[in-house]
Amino acid sequence: MKKISCIILAAGPSLRMGFPKQIAKFKGEKMINIVIEKVIDMNFYELIVVLGHEAEKIKENIKFKVDKFVINKDYLSGISSSLRIGILNVSKESDAAAIFLADEPLIRRETIKKVIDAYNNSNALIVAPSYKGEIGHPVVFDKELFKDIIALEGDVGAKKIIFKYKENALIIEVDDGGILIDIDTPSDLEKFNKA
Repeated sequence: MKKISCIILAAGPSLRMGFPKQIAKFKGEKMINIVIEKVIDMNFYELIVVLGHEAEKIKENIKFKVDKFVINKDYLSGISSSLRIGILNVSKESDAAAIFLADEPLIRRETIKKVIDAYNNSNALIVAPSYKGEIGHPVVFDKELFKDIIALEGDVGAKKIIFKYKENALIIEVDDGGILIDIDTPSDLEKFNKA
Protein backbone atom coordinates (compact mmCIF):
# COMPACT_ATOMS: atom_id res chain seq x y z
CA MET A 1 0.00 0.00 0.00
CA LYS A 2 1.34 3.37 -0.99
CA LYS A 3 1.17 6.29 1.44
CA ILE A 4 -1.34 8.85 0.18
CA SER A 5 -1.91 12.18 1.88
CA CYS A 6 -5.43 13.60 1.68
CA ILE A 7 -5.70 17.34 1.02
CA ILE A 8 -9.08 19.06 1.36
CA LEU A 9 -9.16 22.55 -0.17
CA ALA A 10 -11.40 24.78 1.94
CA ALA A 11 -9.83 28.24 1.68
CA GLY A 12 -12.07 30.06 -0.80
CA PRO A 13 -14.12 33.17 0.03
CA SER A 14 -17.51 31.67 -1.06
CA LEU A 15 -18.45 34.91 -2.83
CA ARG A 16 -21.46 33.39 -4.61
CA MET A 17 -22.79 31.81 -1.42
CA GLY A 18 -22.55 34.99 0.66
CA PHE A 19 -21.22 33.13 3.74
CA PRO A 20 -18.61 30.37 4.22
CA LYS A 21 -20.06 27.50 2.18
CA GLN A 22 -17.67 25.09 3.88
CA ILE A 23 -19.96 25.24 6.94
CA ALA A 24 -23.26 25.45 5.04
CA LYS A 25 -25.79 22.89 6.27
CA PHE A 26 -26.19 20.14 3.70
CA LYS A 27 -28.63 17.33 4.43
CA GLY A 28 -28.36 18.11 8.15
CA GLU A 29 -24.56 18.31 8.37
CA LYS A 30 -21.94 20.97 7.63
CA MET A 31 -20.51 20.46 4.18
CA ILE A 32 -16.85 20.18 5.18
CA ASN A 33 -17.74 17.53 7.80
CA ILE A 34 -19.50 15.45 5.12
CA VAL A 35 -16.35 15.50 2.97
CA ILE A 36 -14.06 14.68 5.93
CA GLU A 37 -16.34 11.86 7.07
CA LYS A 38 -16.09 10.27 3.61
CA VAL A 39 -12.27 10.33 3.59
CA ILE A 40 -11.58 9.53 7.22
CA ASP A 41 -11.92 5.75 6.94
CA MET A 42 -9.98 5.47 3.66
CA ASN A 43 -6.58 4.80 5.28
CA PHE A 44 -4.99 8.01 4.08
CA TYR A 45 -1.52 8.56 5.51
CA GLU A 46 -2.54 11.99 6.79
CA LEU A 47 -5.40 14.47 6.49
CA ILE A 48 -4.55 18.06 5.59
CA VAL A 49 -7.20 20.80 5.45
CA VAL A 50 -6.27 24.04 3.69
CA LEU A 51 -8.13 27.02 5.17
CA GLY A 52 -8.09 30.72 4.26
CA HIS A 53 -11.21 32.88 4.37
CA GLU A 54 -12.86 32.71 7.85
CA ALA A 55 -10.29 30.06 8.81
CA GLU A 56 -10.99 30.08 12.56
CA LYS A 57 -14.76 29.96 12.10
CA ILE A 58 -14.50 26.95 9.76
CA LYS A 59 -11.92 25.21 11.96
CA GLU A 60 -14.14 25.39 15.05
CA ASN A 61 -17.00 23.77 13.08
CA ILE A 62 -14.92 20.70 12.13
CA LYS A 63 -15.81 17.80 14.36
CA PHE A 64 -13.17 15.31 13.19
CA LYS A 65 -9.47 14.92 13.95
CA VAL A 66 -7.37 16.62 11.28
CA ASP A 67 -3.60 16.01 11.16
CA LYS A 68 -2.68 19.41 9.74
CA PHE A 69 -4.56 22.65 9.32
CA VAL A 70 -2.74 24.87 6.85
CA ILE A 71 -3.63 28.53 6.40
CA ASN A 72 -3.47 29.99 2.90
CA LYS A 73 -3.16 33.75 3.45
CA ASP A 74 -3.08 34.22 -0.33
CA TYR A 75 -6.45 32.50 -0.97
CA LEU A 76 -7.82 35.42 -3.03
CA SER A 77 -5.24 34.72 -5.74
CA GLY A 78 -7.08 31.52 -6.70
CA ILE A 79 -7.15 27.78 -6.22
CA SER A 80 -3.51 27.24 -7.28
CA SER A 81 -2.33 28.97 -4.08
CA SER A 82 -4.30 26.46 -1.97
CA LEU A 83 -3.01 23.52 -4.00
CA ARG A 84 0.55 24.80 -3.60
CA ILE A 85 0.39 25.26 0.17
CA GLY A 86 -1.35 21.91 0.57
CA ILE A 87 1.37 20.10 -1.38
CA LEU A 88 4.15 21.98 0.43
CA ASN A 89 2.78 20.59 3.70
CA VAL A 90 2.57 16.96 2.61
CA SER A 91 4.74 14.67 4.73
CA LYS A 92 8.08 13.65 3.21
CA GLU A 93 7.05 9.99 3.69
CA SER A 94 4.04 10.31 1.39
CA ASP A 95 4.06 8.78 -2.08
CA ALA A 96 1.15 10.86 -3.37
CA ALA A 97 -1.59 13.34 -2.54
CA ALA A 98 -5.34 13.04 -3.18
CA ILE A 99 -7.03 16.39 -3.77
CA PHE A 100 -10.59 16.98 -2.56
CA LEU A 101 -12.78 20.10 -2.54
CA ALA A 102 -14.77 21.10 0.56
CA ASP A 103 -17.77 22.04 -1.60
CA GLU A 104 -18.22 18.62 -3.24
CA PRO A 105 -20.19 16.63 -0.63
CA LEU A 106 -21.94 14.35 -3.13
CA ILE A 107 -18.93 12.22 -4.12
CA ARG A 108 -19.60 8.60 -3.19
CA ARG A 109 -17.32 6.63 -0.90
CA GLU A 110 -17.01 3.85 -3.48
CA THR A 111 -15.70 6.38 -6.01
CA ILE A 112 -13.00 7.52 -3.59
CA LYS A 113 -12.06 3.90 -2.90
CA LYS A 114 -11.95 3.12 -6.63
CA VAL A 115 -9.55 6.02 -7.27
CA ILE A 116 -7.27 5.06 -4.36
CA ASP A 117 -7.24 1.38 -5.36
CA ALA A 118 -6.42 2.30 -8.96
CA TYR A 119 -3.43 4.38 -7.81
CA ASN A 120 -2.22 1.61 -5.48
CA ASN A 121 -2.49 -1.03 -8.21
CA SER A 122 -0.93 0.88 -11.11
CA ASN A 123 2.17 2.83 -12.05
CA ALA A 124 0.13 5.89 -13.05
CA LEU A 125 1.38 9.28 -11.89
CA ILE A 126 -2.19 10.61 -11.88
CA VAL A 127 -5.50 8.87 -11.20
CA ALA A 128 -8.77 10.76 -11.64
CA PRO A 129 -12.44 9.84 -11.94
CA SER A 130 -14.50 10.84 -14.95
CA TYR A 131 -18.28 11.09 -15.34
CA LYS A 132 -19.72 11.16 -18.86
CA GLY A 133 -16.28 12.11 -20.17
CA GLU A 134 -15.65 14.96 -17.71
CA ILE A 135 -12.85 14.73 -15.14
CA GLY A 136 -13.74 15.46 -11.51
CA HIS A 137 -12.41 14.92 -7.98
CA PRO A 138 -10.69 13.40 -6.14
CA VAL A 139 -7.47 13.40 -8.15
CA VAL A 140 -4.40 11.52 -6.91
CA PHE A 141 -1.03 12.98 -7.87
CA ASP A 142 2.18 11.02 -7.43
CA LYS A 143 4.94 12.92 -5.59
CA GLU A 144 6.91 13.06 -8.86
CA LEU A 145 4.45 15.77 -9.93
CA PHE A 146 4.50 17.85 -6.75
CA LYS A 147 6.98 20.31 -8.26
CA ASP A 148 4.56 20.95 -11.14
CA ILE A 149 1.69 21.62 -8.74
CA ILE A 150 3.84 24.00 -6.68
CA ALA A 151 4.65 25.91 -9.89
CA LEU A 152 0.95 26.57 -10.73
CA GLU A 153 -0.19 30.21 -10.59
CA GLY A 154 -3.49 32.09 -10.54
CA ASP A 155 -6.99 30.64 -10.50
CA VAL A 156 -5.83 27.46 -12.20
CA GLY A 157 -6.57 24.02 -10.81
CA ALA A 158 -4.59 20.88 -11.40
CA LYS A 159 -6.36 19.95 -14.67
CA LYS A 160 -3.48 21.65 -16.46
CA ILE A 161 -1.14 19.02 -14.99
CA ILE A 162 -3.49 16.16 -15.88
CA PHE A 163 -3.36 17.24 -19.53
CA LYS A 164 0.40 17.82 -19.44
CA TYR A 165 1.01 14.25 -18.21
CA LYS A 166 -1.96 12.57 -19.87
CA GLU A 167 0.15 9.63 -21.09
CA ASN A 168 0.88 8.84 -17.41
CA ALA A 169 -2.69 9.48 -16.22
CA LEU A 170 -5.27 6.82 -15.49
CA ILE A 171 -8.78 8.20 -15.96
CA ILE A 172 -11.51 5.97 -14.52
CA GLU A 173 -15.08 6.29 -15.77
CA VAL A 174 -17.46 6.22 -12.77
CA ASP A 175 -21.22 6.34 -12.43
CA ASP A 176 -21.05 9.21 -9.94
CA GLY A 177 -22.13 12.70 -11.01
CA GLY A 178 -21.09 13.90 -7.54
CA ILE A 179 -17.46 14.12 -8.71
CA LEU A 180 -18.47 17.21 -10.74
CA ILE A 181 -21.01 18.94 -8.47
CA ASP A 182 -19.76 21.99 -6.55
CA ILE A 183 -22.23 23.62 -4.17
CA ASP A 184 -21.50 27.29 -4.91
CA THR A 185 -24.72 29.26 -4.45
CA PRO A 186 -27.77 29.32 -2.14
CA SER A 187 -29.83 27.90 -5.03
CA ASP A 188 -27.33 24.99 -5.45
CA LEU A 189 -27.69 24.34 -1.73
CA GLU A 190 -31.48 24.34 -1.92
CA LYS A 191 -31.60 22.21 -5.09
CA PHE A 192 -29.22 19.47 -3.89
CA ASN A 193 -30.56 19.48 -0.33
CA LYS A 194 -33.92 18.45 -1.80
CA ALA A 195 -32.46 15.85 -4.16
